[in-house]
Amino acid sequence: MYLTRIIIGLATGIFVTIPLVGLAKLSYDIRYSFFGRVYDDVVFPKLSSLLWVFGPLDWWSFITPLALAVAVAASIGAPMRRSTLTLIFGSAVLQALALMASGIPYFKFTNVMGYPIPSPYPIECIIANISLVGTSVGLALYSLARAYARAQSPIS
Repeated sequence: MYLTRIIIGLATGIFVTIPLVGLAKLSYDIRYSFFGRVYDDVVFPKLSSLLWVFGPLDWWSFITPLALAVAVAASIGAPMRRSTLTLIFGSAVLQALALMASGIPYFKFTNVMGYPIPSPYPIECIIANISLVGTSVGLALYSLARAYARAQSPIS
């Protein structure tokens, strides 16, 4: 059972973290107007326009994937076969590698030397990040409480 929870938690963490890193880079580039300085009249795809505000702002924003991994791992009720765990973990790693491979040119292209002058985070980004962290931590605590209650209940 513990192996199942560990593997599923790791797979969930990998599955959620890599897209958040990409959103963090996109959010950073939009906030510091990299696209506005290099390109004129940048029009983003609809999905990017909706999701860039959820890009993690600081270290505390990356509590979200950790809390989601704990929530999913705690909600597992029965052990899985090793072959199933291998497939789940392998697909999470493949997804991460594919996203990293497609993101590396973007990261290199938008990389600039030095650091921009710090500016306050936009309020919509702070609200989005706090809501993600709060929801994921609440879900993790709820899942842990259910797992604890399930472990304490007598078997009928």
